[in-house]
Amino acid sequence: MTSFLKKSSAYLISNILNGLSLLFLLPFLTRFLSAPEYSQIVLFQTLIFGLLSFIHLNVFQASNIKFFDKETTHKDIQHYNSGCLIILIFSISFFTLLLLTNLSFISEVLSLPETWLIYALIIAIAQLFIQFCLWQWQMRKQAYQYSIYNSCYVILSSLFTLILLYLLHDKIESRVYALLAISTVFFLYSIFVIVKNKWLIFSRVSMSIIKDILKVGLPLVPHSIGIFILVGADKFIISGILGLTTISSYLVVFQISTIFIFVFDAINKSYYPWLFEKLNENNESIKNKLWVLTYIYFVLLLAVSIFFFFHGSALITFIAGENYMISNNIVGFIFLGQIFGGMYLMINNYLFYEKRTLLISTITLSSGIIHLLLISLFSYYWGVTGAALSFCLSKCIQFLLTWFNIYKTITIPFPH
Repeated sequence: MTSFLKKSSAYLISNILNGLSLLFLLPFLTRFLSAPEYSQIVLFQTLIFGLLSFIHLNVFQASNIKFFDKETTHKDIQHYNSGCLIILIFSISFFTLLLLTNLSFISEVLSLPETWLIYALIIAIAQLFIQFCLWQWQMRKQAYQYSIYNSCYVILSSLFTLILLYLLHDKIESRVYALLAISTVFFLYSIFVIVKNKWLIFSRVSMSIIKDILKVGLPLVPHSIGIFILVGADKFIISGILGLTTISSYLVVFQISTIFIFVFDAINKSYYPWLFEKLNENNESIKNKLWVLTYIYFVLLLAVSIFFFFHGSALITFIAGENYMISNNIVGFIFLGQIFGGMYLMINNYLFYEKRTLLISTITLSSGIIHLLLISLFSYYWGVTGAALSFCLSKCIQFLLTWFNIYKTITIPFPH
């Protein structure tokens, strides 16, 4: 437990620094850029997340599962990592070709310049290799290396954005160029780290390893699509329905609410390797205690969400400025949705442990489709309030579906 707390604190401190650096950057963006320009920057960052979600094919998850297999050797991990890289090269080539051959059409649909689409692709590819390093450190429980590297990327990209905001005449390009420059530098350094640590083995990788990786990764592709729909694609939909100016306040609230994502992600990164070790012990008493702690965690999170329904509007105005005033209900729904996401992360690890990747994908994709239907309907009739309510309901549905399926399909004791 002491080891868990130490590693958790390293991830938590790193993610808090990341969240604070982005939170520090936000007031400058909202004050230097117009509402439509700020919305465009958020959509650009969402596009990067979307490309990343599709390209990586969840291959790192397969390597992660193999790493925790008791019979796995160091050479096995090298082969798996090499297999992951081979798959990524094919995936990158496919999506690059797809983007370049449909550049004008995608640019028109997303209301983003064609050059931005190419920049987004380059940044997404760079982040793949950055994430590769982060996954390797996470598997090896090297929380400090992970945390320092991840924090440096986020903090430096934020600082460089601020510098460009003051130097560039066209302010809207500052965030785009900052992400492009810092991602390129970290991509090159990631290559150096991968080679130095000998995480790859440059010998023939068997087709059985490729198939094994795809067997784990491909069923999770709908899961990635579902996540993108839940936290990304909806922004493009409501921008088309309501316009870039109208949704700017919604996007600001959403950006600020991601501080919760950083916290939940930090907890989960240190929790799930520790959880897997405890589940491997196959001790019913320990499993039962884990669920008791999980329920206490849920109650605490739900209690926190009440604050934002009463004071959320004042918080947003303080951070983003008077031009982004918004109702407490909208802020409350968005933050409650993020809290449901944190609750989901805590229990979804059990499905990963049982390798129920297809079930995970089905739940997430189903939740994403429900979200698309709800947000299209709700935002049309109730505007930004409808969009926020849709996000909250969809995240709640994702959590409840996961909880229900764990109870029905996995032999894990529930406290009674």
